[in-house]
Amino acid sequence: MPDHATEQLRELVRNRDRLVQDCGDSVRQLHRLLDLTFPDFKHHIALLDTVLALTILKAFPTATDVAAATPRRLAKLRHGPRHLVGDPLARQFIAAAKQTVAAQSGDVYRVRIRHACEDLALWRTRLLAIDAMIETLLDDHQVGRLLTQKVEAAAGCKVMNIMTGSGMPVSRKVA
Repeated sequence: MPDHATEQLRELVRNRDRLVQDCGDSVRQLHRLLDLTFPDFKHHIALLDTVLALTILKAFPTATDVAAATPRRLAKLRHGPRHLVGDPLARQFIAAAKQTVAAQSGDVYRVRIRHACEDLALWRTRLLAIDAMIETLLDDHQVGRLLTQKVEAAAGCKVMNIMTGSGMPVSRKVA
């Protein structure tokens, strides 16, 4: 029978896996929305779950919004404590937005894009908190300490989960 710490780790990993799945769903939704509102966005920033992408999309969710922006305003957007979008990227975005083939730019799309960005930011924060909880539990757990000496915490936790999940003896599971 697994101990209390192992049960806690198992539930945290399940919750983390669900959050990762939700993040992926939200990123896919953002891709679909950008296909309608600003398909060229992905040519300049490939990963939509980055702080840079989310910052730009929250401020200027559609190509129409980007095209109406001044290069200075877009360039001055902060993503992170010390990073700015920058003038070269701002000018590239504005030029692409003015030439885009996107057909949708209404308030409905703005709201949906902003909601997807807010969801991703929230899930990122939750993932960081869960990762910290997993690290703490693994540090306090004997087997967890051994596993995380060689692998990262989430992987070590998954190994523990597999080892204690079935009725098979641990020695057979490791081999």
